[in-house]
Formats: sequence, C-alpha cells, structure tokens
Amino acid sequence: MGIVNLTPDSFYDGGHSNQAIQQQIHAFNDACVDMIDIGAESSRPGSRQISSDEEISRLRDGLAYASSHSSAIISVDTYKADTAEFSLSNGAQIINDITGGESDELLRVVSRHHAGIVLMHKKGAPTTMQDAPEYIDVV
Repeated sequence: MGIVNLTPDSFYDGGHSNQAIQQQIHAFNDACVDMIDIGAESSRPGSRQISSDEEISRLRDGLAYASSHSSAIISVDTYKADTAEFSLSNGAQIINDITGGESDELLRVVSRHHAGIVLMHKKGAPTTMQDAPEYIDVV
C-alpha cells in the first residue's frame, strides 16, 4: 500500500506539488503497490477540520492522476459523504473512514457505489485524541 497525503499539515509528508504527487504515483507503480490511499484532510493530533469543498479541491488533481496512471486500487481517506461521493465517482473504489462508520449518509454513499470501506478507530476528534488516550479494553 502506498499513501499520498495531500494536506499541508500532515505529520508525515503533506503539501506536495502536482509534480511530486506524479513522481510518487510512478514510484508506487514501480514498487507494484496493490493499493494507493489518498488523504486530503489531516487527522494528526491537533489538526483542524476542513470543509468537504476544501477536501475535494485538495483531492481533485491527485485522485485524477492516480486513477488514470495506476492500476492499483484507489482508496480515499474521508469521513465526509460529499467527499466520498466525489471520490467514488472519480476513480476511488474504497473509502477509508477514520470515524468507524459514524455517518449514515457516508455509509449510504459507499453502498450506492458498491464500494469497499475500511472502518478505522480513533478516540475523540483529532483536536482531543491525545488528551489521556487510555483504554481499559479498546474492543
């Protein structure tokens, strides 16, 4: 799996230019990755939420390039129904939802597209998830 962060505030490698994204996709192709996960909203501790419009704007070029220049399965990291709709209509086959399916609307979008979904877990929101992240039993 290759990961593309299209966020200016990612804890890993955010803020790529279109040229850097293209090079990254080609590197993933050379490495024969099976899946490319693209994220446009940071979920790093302390990050701020963005609108669906901003998330889609960040995704637009990278998703288009990945879906037209790679045979890998494309996953988009989002918990917003509008972003999922855009992504699944533009080359993504899987939604990677960090909220674990909290949005019925997002789940309906995924179902309507007969897409896959990855249900992640987080404790709280990114702004608070590092405030005493303790568990008695995470399951």
